[in-house]
Order: sequence, then C-alpha cells, then structure tokens
Amino acid sequence: MHTHDNRQLTLKSGFTRVIVGTLVVLLVPFIAMQLSNEVNWKVVDFMIMAVLCLTAGFTLVFIFRRFCLKPKTKLRIILLMLAVFIYVWAELAVGLLSDVV
Repeated sequence: MHTHDNRQLTLKSGFTRVIVGTLVVLLVPFIAMQLSNEVNWKVVDFMIMAVLCLTAGFTLVFIFRRFCLKPKTKLRIILLMLAVFIYVWAELAVGLLSDVV
C-alpha cells in the first residue's frame, strides 16, 4: 500500500470509531427508556444527540489527522470539545445557562 492509501485507511477507521461510539452513546438512553418511564426521548432527541456526537467526533478526527500535535495539546483539545459538547447538550436539554441571563 502507498502512504496515501494508509492515510485514507486510517481516516476511515477514525470515522468508523466515531460512528460506533455515537451508536453506543445513543444506546444508553434507548436502553434506559426500556427499563424506566423516567427517560422519555423522542426521535428528534436521538437525532440531535447523534448530530452532536458525530460533529464532535468528526471534528476531533479531522484536527488530529490534519495537524501533528503533542499529547498535551490533544488532551486540551479533547477537554475543550467535551466542555463545548456538555454546554450545548445542557442548553438544549434544559436551557441551563440561558435562563440565568
């Protein structure tokens, strides 16, 4: 295989991991809905969470494949992405911070 082929394979595997990870995350509320009446997600809720997870994951894959970064920098980017993800999720779920302002 050529270097270009290896890079494409690595990129595809990164995207595959993001998709599988997203499906695993979406399984949590789906299973919880089967076990409890407390969790009540609609199809739109699953779609929004899928978009959030896929966007965050694909962004990280793109950044890490495009730029050669030190491990500490990668960790900082992951933590920043996680913070943004949690903020957006909380805002969409309950309007956590927009009610304060």
